[in-house]
Amino acid sequence: MNELKKKFAVKVSIAILLIVFFLYIGAEFLVKGIEASSQKIVEGKQTIALINNKNSRLAESKKQYEVTQKEMNEVLGTILGKDETVRFVEEAENIARENKVKLKIKPLDAKTEEAAQDFISSSSFSFTVGGGFDGVMHFLGAMENFKYCVNVENIKITFGDFDAYNKDMIILTFNVKLYQKDSQK
Repeated sequence: MNELKKKFAVKVSIAILLIVFFLYIGAEFLVKGIEASSQKIVEGKQTIALINNKNSRLAESKKQYEVTQKEMNEVLGTILGKDETVRFVEEAENIARENKVKLKIKPLDAKTEEAAQDFISSSSFSFTVGGGFDGVMHFLGAMENFKYCVNVENIKITFGDFDAYNKDMIILTFNVKLYQKDSQK
């Protein structure tokens, strides 16, 4: 029986060694699988974080684009067409009437026109305004805040005669550059 016990002990030992060996190999394979899966999960989370970051920046860019587009439409709405210069002059005359001042508008030499862009040109006018100090200053303020795209330049203020009929007035002279859409381009 001793021999039977020895054979049994050897077989049990071999079985235990095989079980431990298979458990070790299985655990090694399982650990490597877990590590690979963990790495894929981490990479997936990083990819999702990058995509979310890009999406948030895209949303911000879209909002900024919409605001910029709205502002550009407002600016383009202030630029008159070449054929609408008369409307600009009429509105300037209305402002002069509202502020109780006299107004003379003369177009400046055509050589002073210059292109601001391919589709925008400019026309220049000389304005002479006469009246009381308050009226003249209010008129100037209205011109600086005019709803059209203009540039007020070379402002001079003097005291004198506006014309043969209007004596002793504040005389304001300045140039206005009116930006216009060039309808031919």
